[in-house]
Amino acid sequence: MKREEILMPYLRTLSSFRDGVRRLAMAKGDNALKDILALSDNLRDTDLVLLGVALDDQPGMSHSLKYSSYSHIHVSSPADGKALIKLMSPSDLIKARDEKRALADSKAAKKAAAAEAERLKRQQRLEKGRIPAEEIFKPPNVPEGTYSKWNEAGLPMLDGEGKELSKSGAKKVAKDWGVQKKLHEEFLAWQEEEAQ
Repeated sequence: MKREEILMPYLRTLSSFRDGVRRLAMAKGDNALKDILALSDNLRDTDLVLLGVALDDQPGMSHSLKYSSYSHIHVSSPADGKALIKLMSPSDLIKARDEKRALADSKAAKKAAAAEAERLKRQQRLEKGRIPAEEIFKPPNVPEGTYSKWNEAGLPMLDGEGKELSKSGAKKVAKDWGVQKKLHEEFLAWQEEEAQ
């Protein structure tokens, strides 16, 4: 194979990358730096992969040990922290890239699911907080006849049969009342945020 045939795919890729960087730099857009980095990532993750070239941006790893079992790989490992260059078969690089993307997608999906679960949990908490603590032990928030007398704060004093609540029963409703008061304060603060 002639030198030109070997080098031309690499030179075309390099030329295309240079043209893209030049175009973005001359445009001087607000996102030029971000766009240039995206172009660089595309060069690493797509263009060079198709040519069988891998750039590893992970400084500080012991690459000679990591890749020593592959006899078909040429490894250039600069000591100055620059990207590690590996020559491999394009199919191996595509497979590794696709596995990496699948793992990243899976992590992103889990993160999104966790964020959604947290959002729903917060929404449920806020929904519980709609009711003021003073109303939590009164119908319709409890079945009719559960309690027959309340103090000024809305804490039940007498059960539905007119008997005084037991110590443990009074303690429990006082605790629940305190929790509801906090939830209602959070709800009111959230409403105020939303109004702004």
